[in-house]
Amino acid sequence: MSRTWIGVFWISFAVGCGSVAARDDAGAPADAAMVTVPVDAEPDAPPLGNDPGVWPNQMSAAISDPWIAAHHDEIREMHPRVLALNFVNGRTNAEMTALLAQIFAGLQEGSRYHGYRDAAAPPFLFYELARSVDLTDRPVPPGWALRNSTRYPRKPAGTADYWHLHYGALFTQQFADYYHFADPANPARNLTLCELLRRGVVHEVWIYGDADTPGDVNAAEVLELKQRYDDQDRPVPGSFDPCAGNGCFDASDIPACGVSVRIPWVNHSRGPGCLLHSLGHGFESMTGGAARSPAAIPYLGKNFPHFANFDLRERQIGTSFQSWYDACDGNCASFTGPNSFTWHDSRGMTGEVAAYDQGCGSVHFPPNARAHYDDQNPFGVRSTCEHYGLHDGPGGSDLTEIYTNARSRLYDRLAPDCGGGWQVYWRQSFPGYHNPAKDAAGAPMKNWWVYPFY
Repeated sequence: MSRTWIGVFWISFAVGCGSVAARDDAGAPADAAMVTVPVDAEPDAPPLGNDPGVWPNQMSAAISDPWIAAHHDEIREMHPRVLALNFVNGRTNAEMTALLAQIFAGLQEGSRYHGYRDAAAPPFLFYELARSVDLTDRPVPPGWALRNSTRYPRKPAGTADYWHLHYGALFTQQFADYYHFADPANPARNLTLCELLRRGVVHEVWIYGDADTPGDVNAAEVLELKQRYDDQDRPVPGSFDPCAGNGCFDASDIPACGVSVRIPWVNHSRGPGCLLHSLGHGFESMTGGAARSPAAIPYLGKNFPHFANFDLRERQIGTSFQSWYDACDGNCASFTGPNSFTWHDSRGMTGEVAAYDQGCGSVHFPPNARAHYDDQNPFGVRSTCEHYGLHDGPGGSDLTEIYTNARSRLYDRLAPDCGGGWQVYWRQSFPGYHNPAKDAAGAPMKNWWVYPFY
């Protein structure tokens, strides 16, 4: 399966066979039992409340719980809990959690619907740390040249996908003993990751690793196995999309937990904007992505494409491509006015568009982007980012306003790398809690931020 790999964005790394320690059948080092975890375990979570507007609660604690869809419109806050795994030799859990706190802050700010206009807009997402687990080598074994520890889950030597991170190992009893969440019914046994997810003890697993040492195993920016739903937001029994992140789980690694599973990968040497970028790709994929594949969440599949400019051919504006992801290989657009541009695609075709009438944009492409990652263009173009679904323009269209990089730079202080300012502004433009927008069917627009936890 293909993935977009951690690094700058698309850099992949291989494992040098000469530097790999002996491993057991799970692909973990044979000496893994010597680890002592957790080093910096957080205290147990406070008791769940009975307010149905705050999730998790006494009625619902687990990701993919049908209760979430049934109470979608009532939920005003979500507090997903993260299990964070530190594999970077030389980095402490305190350093890891400091970076995670910055990422959590960016996600929280991004969940404030139209926060750039409304200073009183409440956040919707409040990420919390369930536990930080130190899986570094103490001490580093003699001759170990890789920055990721010997406990970093690598595929068994000699397999075709040996260079891939062994996601399946995270669900084994061996790793359950690293996480060290005791089974309340049998304190001598630790709960597995699937059990933690099904019980709502944790909702996501974040891997903190190194992508800068040549010869180590590569990993996806974010992978997700997503429960599929029908167009009435009802779960399709037993149907999961293994490609709802930025890439796909290897067939041998697909979790069998019965709930959605999301695993972002945090590069220890990058800042908070990079994971906001990665998680944005996961959101795109959940909606069907730029390729307009079948969406795990059909509601988003109907309402997200115009917002993200994933419907260019359907607009009949004269492009040969459906989205900028399809077209761009280097510089692909030159804006000739606030609503017009010339384009050329990766196949050598060119054209002009006199009336763009665009939505908001995507992870790689702000409204005025001329190429991938072009988030610092000062040229002003018309965009419906701040009016998406409001139908407050001429003839009932969404009003457009001039967008420049000055809009998103307001958030650079929160996430100064990887276009993080754009990632926060883009998120604030998503229809959020109590938004007044209308969806493609003319009904009140649902809060998009609940869907990642379906």
